Amino acid sequence: MNVFVFPGQGSQSNQMLKSLNAYSCRAADKVFEIVSKISGKDIVNLIEKSSNDELKKTENTQVVMFAMDLAYGKILESFGIFPHMVAGHSLGQYAALVMSGILDIENACRIVMKRADLMSKLDVQGGLCAVKSPNMDIKHIEKNCQMIQEETGEVISIALYNSCKQIVVGGTKKSVSMFKERIDRETGYSASILSVSLPFHTMLIEDMAGEFQKYIQEVKIMQGNIPIILNTSGKCFENLSDEKIIKEELINQCYKPVQWIATMENIIKIKEPKVFEVGPGHTLAGFFKNDHPLIKVLRADNRKSIEKIGNENRKHIIEKRIFERELWESYLN
Repeated sequence: MNVFVFPGQGSQSNQMLKSLNAYSCRAADKVFEIVSKISGKDIVNLIEKSSNDELKKTENTQVVMFAMDLAYGKILESFGIFPHMVAGHSLGQYAALVMSGILDIENACRIVMKRADLMSKLDVQGGLCAVKSPNMDIKHIEKNCQMIQEETGEVISIALYNSCKQIVVGGTKKSVSMFKERIDRETGYSASILSVSLPFHTMLIEDMAGEFQKYIQEVKIMQGNIPIILNTSGKCFENLSDEKIIKEELINQCYKPVQWIATMENIIKIKEPKVFEVGPGHTLAGFFKNDHPLIKVLRADNRKSIEKIGNENRKHIIEKRIFERELWESYLN
């Protein structure tokens, strides 16, 4: 069973078009055309000519990563590789919703633009801190966050449960700085402040929820056809006609933590899952390697591997058609 997982903000770089352009895929080009038209931004030009600082701006990063994820999804489809289940990490959930059939690309792009616009207007001084440890005690991290919040009265919590060896904590600058100082003193842990503009997936983002909710209520949700694992629960959502749950997820996902550990656990429950990281980089492959090293994640930006799988798919389809034709001919005779 093919599972497409889409990376989110943080996987972007000025060089990420090189691997994608090697495919020369018309369907991928069409994605850039649509997203550029709706967003009013020349996506290709934005990637190739922007500085890293410009590309890191929320209003640019989110729409760029959305386009990149979807473009890679279309490339895989052009090789006859289609998903049976999808999941997206943080912003990557929007590409997953398009691939599942729940949102069309135009509406998804407009939502991403609105989301980024509202976030960029927030008057919030906060940040994120990545914590790594080969023997991560998540309860210990949660307790540290709770203690700092009680001491300072400022927001701090786990924002992304990425893997059993890496999580991300978010909050005000003061609380995150205090958290890092404490973790740095502990044996077996390392912490680093991330270069981001906002404390994503924390309650500090909740102020945008009201206006975002008004916008989401007018969005058309379609009947999906591919199951999707949702960020805020890490559980598979199969009732693809439940518009209420999808809209609640879009709103809650802005300020609630990403449950990627649970997402991976649900993916490996599938019999013989074939996982594809559908987007630039190998962030999600790294998370799988941490928690489930026996699962080999195939990267969409690795052309050699994708072409090999595509050729195998075509061979299988041809053999199946030959078998069906011979079976039909033997029946007629």
